[in-house]
Amino acid sequence: MGAIVDLARIMGNLRTATYQYIPALALPKHDHLNLKLNNPPSFRKPKSVLVVALPAVERAHLPLLRAVDANQVFCLAKPSLVLPVEGAPLVFSTALAHDFAIGVQTENGSSIELPAIADAARGGFVIDTHALENSQLASRISGKLHGFWGYQSFAGPNFDLRSAHATKWSVVAGDQNALLIGRGYAHLQSDSATCVENVILRDQQGKDIQATWERLKPDAK
Repeated sequence: MGAIVDLARIMGNLRTATYQYIPALALPKHDHLNLKLNNPPSFRKPKSVLVVALPAVERAHLPLLRAVDANQVFCLAKPSLVLPVEGAPLVFSTALAHDFAIGVQTENGSSIELPAIADAARGGFVIDTHALENSQLASRISGKLHGFWGYQSFAGPNFDLRSAHATKWSVVAGDQNALLIGRGYAHLQSDSATCVENVILRDQQGKDIQATWERLKPDAK
């Protein structure tokens, strides 16, 4: 009798399971996958099996992130500096690229990492420069944008940066004899010209005169 009961139990465990396969849309966010379903899963017969496509287990294919204008110069004195980049739309539309920063060196050789956040509306990385308020920087600095693409370190483009500081201005050699009272213009040059926000002239009586100016090159006005 006992053998018959054991045989009945064994045969009962051999029943064919019934499953219902439900495709799921996987949306990656950091180190998680958010699954979107068309139907709610069932834990009764037919039981639900979620089917999801996982990324290939292989070395990441890093995008070619580049500066929009390799010759453009940027001023670190701006509180919300934007570094325009192109070539990698996924940087702005997904969280695959994360923890970005740009490294700059001070005059004593130490390095400061400035947080960089991708902002699609502004077309580049927004740099938080508040950490530089009490730092001594050279007049010209090369900054390297870097971060992570998934779990792999990712190196972005270099940017030509300038710091705002007291500096000497000079008139371009060809314009030194072109200045006349009441008319004319002059080209001025300095290593910190890109940080200029406004130009004011002052006459002999100390009265301020608003000047019309434009930036022609990173080091000239």
